[in-house]
Amino acid sequence: MAVIRTLPRLCPVCQVPTPVTEVMPERLDGANLDAFAFASRKEPDAMNLRMVECRGCGVLFATPAPTPEDLANLYRSASFDTADAGDAAARTYVGLVDGIAGRMPDRDGALDIGTGTGSFLAELLARGWTNVRGVEPSEAPVAMARPEVRGLIVPEVFRDGMFGDERFRLVTCFQTMEHVPDPLALARSVRVTLKPGGAFMVVVHDRRFWLNRFLGRRSPIMDIEHLQLFCPRSLMRLLHQAGYQGVEVRPVTNAYPLEYWVRLLPLPRPVKALVQWVLGPLRKRMVRVSVGNLMGLGWV
Repeated sequence: MAVIRTLPRLCPVCQVPTPVTEVMPERLDGANLDAFAFASRKEPDAMNLRMVECRGCGVLFATPAPTPEDLANLYRSASFDTADAGDAAARTYVGLVDGIAGRMPDRDGALDIGTGTGSFLAELLARGWTNVRGVEPSEAPVAMARPEVRGLIVPEVFRDGMFGDERFRLVTCFQTMEHVPDPLALARSVRVTLKPGGAFMVVVHDRRFWLNRFLGRRSPIMDIEHLQLFCPRSLMRLLHQAGYQGVEVRPVTNAYPLEYWVRLLPLPRPVKALVQWVLGPLRKRMVRVSVGNLMGLGWV
């Protein structure tokens, strides 16, 4: 992997100099900086950037962090091998959308940022959503997208004004806000693309969830890809700062195949391989677990 240029950062939520406390020093391993280092839903690789906590809002963020240009290049060339997990996540997330669709004037116009293979787009289409679009900077998952949704995906990093005058009733961003260099700017750009009565829905990791606090550095959310990790207070502040109304933040329970949950365990790879072998066909069984994810919702 090429040399990654880095820059110091302010708190990505407060956007002003704030007192910070170092929580975790940088931990990198050159041997693991391969094509999967910035891959979606990869197996944990025990690497992270230097993480500090903002004493103002409680967000944990990386500083220094890769430049936006280098970050875009890293995601563009990242590998991908978790299509099944993406399909499972899409079914969970479309359930969240079903829960708010009745509060919207219609189901015309939806954009999913960080859409991966577009599984979530297919779920929206199946529920009658029209004018559905996706954005995904990584080439590998777009190449694996089903033909019926591949043409709906823009293979780029989401940027301000990329859809011109097009407006959406719903914009979603699932487990992607941790990866972007400026989540507040993204949230503000999204607000401008929403129709009146539209909503921005995000799902993020909750760094203060008991399991993540217990595991500490061994938690799967402590990852080189994550430039910030939210808690309920910081996610609420982010959406308010971006100008949304009726902001809600609440826990989310995910359902994945048992083999995916095993991949996330903080155990040596040979042990995990043994567990997968012992499970046999049970590896494919869907298991619903609360592991500390948050849904944030804001309206315009």
